[in-house]
Amino acid sequence: MTELPEGVQPTFDLTSGAKLDAVSTRDLGCELLARLKTPSPTSYHESAQTHLTMLLALRDAIEPLLETVHNRFSTKLLAAQFDLVLHAWRTHGLPLAGATHLEIGSGALNPFARMFTHIMAGVRRAWCLEPDPLRDVTNAVRTLARLAADALIDPASIFGALPIDSATVLANLAGFDLARLRRGDDSGADRSRLDFLPRSVTDTGLPDGSVDVVISNSVMEHVPDVDAALQELARVTRRGGFALHGIDVADHRIHHDASLHPLEFLTVQSSKPIVWYSNRLRLCEFETRFAQHGFRVLDRWLDNKVTVPVSLRQRLCDPWSAMTDEQLEMTWAVYLLRLD
Repeated sequence: MTELPEGVQPTFDLTSGAKLDAVSTRDLGCELLARLKTPSPTSYHESAQTHLTMLLALRDAIEPLLETVHNRFSTKLLAAQFDLVLHAWRTHGLPLAGATHLEIGSGALNPFARMFTHIMAGVRRAWCLEPDPLRDVTNAVRTLARLAADALIDPASIFGALPIDSATVLANLAGFDLARLRRGDDSGADRSRLDFLPRSVTDTGLPDGSVDVVISNSVMEHVPDVDAALQELARVTRRGGFALHGIDVADHRIHHDASLHPLEFLTVQSSKPIVWYSNRLRLCEFETRFAQHGFRVLDRWLDNKVTVPVSLRQRLCDPWSAMTDEQLEMTWAVYLLRLD
């Protein structure tokens, strides 16, 4: 292969002679992945630098697309989640340094990332509770190494206006072996500080009053027995401790069928605790239950307001048919709570 002058990259034509317009991006991606896993040594070595340059161009095109709040592995999502924690820390004294945090419903795909950011911010101990078995531990722990690199290079990229520098982030990572995490080796995580709990929110197994802050995102609407869950969370949370819950009370089918009204599942007559993936409790009902279990609402952020057309209201089942539009129209909230 002819050597190029130092610093000169090969160029390539982005057009293709093949007729690929009718081929989906998914199929193109699957074909590319298959070829990368079984490359042709002959064709590869004949134009090695061109192949590498193409791969670098693909990486440069893909990386910005991955930084979205819809990607559970993105720094942008974790930064958005931490922004709420930062607000609670500033305005209500939610504890970070030396505290114990618990995330319920951390997910089977990327269970450690959110609590790992809290560890880097100074939390002493963090638990990640998820009843489903982990799907890809190797990729999950590799994500932690990438997050650590982002936080060490630019703490504000994750922590926003939190007054923390790279040296403090590094000190907060004591006990973690970032090289092992980068290789996908979960032994690089300090289990005495960050650990996985394969348990239910109604039976965490944690000691009484052992948690300073409970975190969840789009979890409470999926819990069949919310009272049992809140009773358990009140047990493990210390008096004066906090909770930060993001709750989505819309019909989750809208994520796959945009033609459905976000309250359509309230027209289904059923005595089952879960209907279309949700317990169907309204935000006002969650607030009542919070109070019943000793949690006081310190702050709340409401979003995703919907209209309740007459045609839908006429089909609503009890108890929602007796509720006002104001009680029904908000379908998303983040609650900051304190246990009195």
